[in-house]
Amino acid sequence: MLEQLSAQRWKDAETGKPEYNNQGLPKPEQLSGQEPEFVKGYVDYYKTE
Repeated sequence: MLEQLSAQRWKDAETGKPEYNNQGLPKPEQLSGQEPEFVKGYVDYYKTE
């Protein structure tokens, strides 16, 4: 899963917009702090406006 997220982030960076919408992702303030680091990074990336 981590490799898939990484590949998608590179693709999104090249195109300038995320392919996946952020429906279902928690807002950064909803994270408990107990999530794996890659989840925090994913939420930060896709919830950044």
